[in-house]
Amino acid sequence: MTTKGLVPEDTSDFRSGTFWQGFFDCRGDRPFEWYGDWRQLKPLAAPLCGGGRRVLVLGCGNSELSANMYDDGIKDITNIDFVKSVVAAMMRKNLRIRPRMKWQGMDMT
Repeated sequence: MTTKGLVPEDTSDFRSGTFWQGFFDCRGDRPFEWYGDWRQLKPLAAPLCGGGRRVLVLGCGNSELSANMYDDGIKDITNIDFVKSVVAAMMRKNLRIRPRMKWQGMDMT
């Protein structure tokens, strides 16, 4: 795989829906985790996310983070991203098995 479409030409590309659409098209179905997966983040994040707290995942993309959190008992999760095709794909993937998780296509900038 080449880096074309995966690496922005300029930092302003991070605000571009076109860049992110190309990014996810290049990656295919492989999830992208920005900071690590739930197994790595759980020791720090679980105490902040548990106890019925609502969780907002900004720029969720096709990350499996929120699905893993949900499966670990954190149910009130809203995922947003401005690449609507990725949001739709993640909604289809998760809706039946994680019915309380929410997905919204929107720009968070």
